[in-house]
Amino acid sequence: MAYGVDNAICICCFVTPKYQQSQYCEKELSYADSCKVPIIPCYMAEKEWKPTSWLGFIVHDLPRVNFRDANKTNISEKFEELLKKIESVVPQNDLEAAMDLEGNDEDDYDNGGTHSEGEGSNADDENNYNYHNVSDGEVDNAEQDDAVDYGNE
Repeated sequence: MAYGVDNAICICCFVTPKYQQSQYCEKELSYADSCKVPIIPCYMAEKEWKPTSWLGFIVHDLPRVNFRDANKTNISEKFEELLKKIESVVPQNDLEAAMDLEGNDEDDYDNGGTHSEGEGSNADDENNYNYHNVSDGEVDNAEQDDAVDYGNE
């Protein structure tokens, strides 16, 4: 988990009751917060539910995207809103490096989500980037119950 956070330029967490209950999500998002990695909460649960305890503390004043009312007709607009939020919180040099990666051949994406291009504050000594998403979805290899590193799908 720490590797993904340490190499992320931004973390989008999908806020649900299940996410809040996960000890792995709590550890990972708390670590991201302590490392000052930009966090964008994406609200997914029912409108009446609000994050509390550790999750409420971390996300209460962050710019968020409300996916609670997302449907087939407005999902593109919701993703556009998320992209604008990412652009607003990610340092410009990190964002430019990440955007440059989109034009690369598919073969460049076969290295587990890390890439060796660009410069930025969340790059390691070799300027490798890892796109990391914290979610309450299924986990690869079942090593954690609720935190997922999607790499670059």
